[in-house]
Amino acid sequence: MPSETIFGESYAYKVMPDGREWIQRNLAYTGITYRAADRNDLNLPIYGAVYKHDDVMAVTFPNRWRVPSYDEWDALSSACGGNSVSGGALKATGTTLWDAVNVAATDFYEWTCSGAGYDDTRNATYSGFRTYGILWVSNVYEDGTRRQASFTKNSGNFAIETNSAESYQYHMRSVRLVRDVAVGFNGVFPAQSGSWRNASEVHVAKDGVWRKANRIFVPVSGAWREVQ
Repeated sequence: MPSETIFGESYAYKVMPDGREWIQRNLAYTGITYRAADRNDLNLPIYGAVYKHDDVMAVTFPNRWRVPSYDEWDALSSACGGNSVSGGALKATGTTLWDAVNVAATDFYEWTCSGAGYDDTRNATYSGFRTYGILWVSNVYEDGTRRQASFTKNSGNFAIETNSAESYQYHMRSVRLVRDVAVGFNGVFPAQSGSWRNASEVHVAKDGVWRKANRIFVPVSGAWREVQ
């Protein structure tokens, strides 16, 4: 699986069934206000950190990486079987990253969602460690609310939940990053596995491998569309 350095930290990533590249573990960036999972810095490389929405949305991530939008989360869940099963298909298996019983977890797509839990800066304790995985959605809504993607050890479900305009500003959640698959033209296309490759035809990345394309497609709302 290829990897890429983001702010000094290496992250494996792969093309998921929605046609986008996702990093395979939670963000562990410490250049903004953060709390390590369960307020223990030893958890950073395993569970990542949690952040306030406004803080993480102010970061410009390198190489086209971004916090996923509602549509991107929804497309990922749909491509992994829908909300009733995609949580299990995306969760780490067993009880290394979750408490028992970790229901319906298969990690079929090697996305390896962990039970990093969440924080509320109004409270003295961290909540949901090894029970919930709660990750920010990038959208900011007119009514001031935010959204969060939700996983739990208690089921294989996935959900996108509302975080109220009053409370979101105190909440700290995990982050995954996503980006569109780059398509190369005119004999040159972006780096795969850390090196630049020359091509006489158009190639696209599929399952972490560059493949020749007889036609050109671009991702639109979670689906590949042919360029006419």
